[in-house]
Amino acid sequence: MLTSAQRLDKLLVMLQTQPRDPFLLYAAALEYKKAGNNAAALEYLSRAIEADPQYHVAYQQRGQLHRQGGNIEAARADYREGIRRAMACGQKHAVKEMELALSSLG
Repeated sequence: MLTSAQRLDKLLVMLQTQPRDPFLLYAAALEYKKAGNNAAALEYLSRAIEADPQYHVAYQQRGQLHRQGGNIEAARADYREGIRRAMACGQKHAVKEMELALSSLG
């Protein structure tokens, strides 16, 4: 079984040939998040969204990181946009999760 660092290394190698693959960017962001490197996680989530603006789970994760960092307005914006994108894709479960996260921000 690979460690988080090994998974990240493999993802970064794959991103060299597919730098705009939203799944690879998202997966790298999650590995950075696990490692506590929130700045890199935010960067990779933003790149995933840039590569595919419909990638609603990236908004959700970015909202969580903004919330952890105390940037509540950015978290709200990400959750709202994520909800909009998830609704467009018919992803009701994701919509409910983000609505709950948004409402918990007050």
